[in-house]
Amino acid sequence: MERFSITADARNESGKGYARRLRRKGLIPAVLYGRNRVPLPIAIAKKELAGKVRGNVIIHLTIRGLDEPENAVVMIKDLQKSNIKGDYLHVDLQEISLKDRLVVSVPVELRGTPEGLSEGAFVSQILREVAIECLPTDIPSCIIGDVSGLGIGESLDAGKLQVPRDVELITPVTETVVTIAVPTVAAVKEETEEEIEGDQVSEPKIEA
Repeated sequence: MERFSITADARNESGKGYARRLRRKGLIPAVLYGRNRVPLPIAIAKKELAGKVRGNVIIHLTIRGLDEPENAVVMIKDLQKSNIKGDYLHVDLQEISLKDRLVVSVPVELRGTPEGLSEGAFVSQILREVAIECLPTDIPSCIIGDVSGLGIGESLDAGKLQVPRDVELITPVTETVVTIAVPTVAAVKEETEEEIEGDQVSEPKIEA
């Protein structure tokens, strides 16, 4: 489980105009939530978050600008990004206790080569994340699904995922994670037609 340390500053103002002014200064508006606290508006330097916003990471947060500096252990609750540039727009942080179990979502990573692939089948992954419960320090980067023994028409359910010890699977065990399927005739025909149409287009169309 990755851990990072960042520093933030308490802020008194709010509103869209104020948020834009913060971003122009390289600061990201954020809010810290906790079970025993009133939501606290803060601002975090963009460089503080660079490379640290990925997966379920534990963040040791120091907050300046209060009567006394405050420390908290947090995780990212929600992150808003610009659809155009991908810049961070707003971050919600959730205060946690390293001694309390919590429910989070983690990605499913498939491993192995299904037997059905040699017969013309393909892998259809239906569930890309599963919910688990564990201590923050026990959160895995992913949950492994072994598909090496699957043939055509077979599937892997959540109950067959390789869940680490001390981690409880919350997603129902009967949910299908992946199936080994064969392309239908209609799908193959449609794909062929698209390829033919694509060969007939020499240059892309650009609309002003």
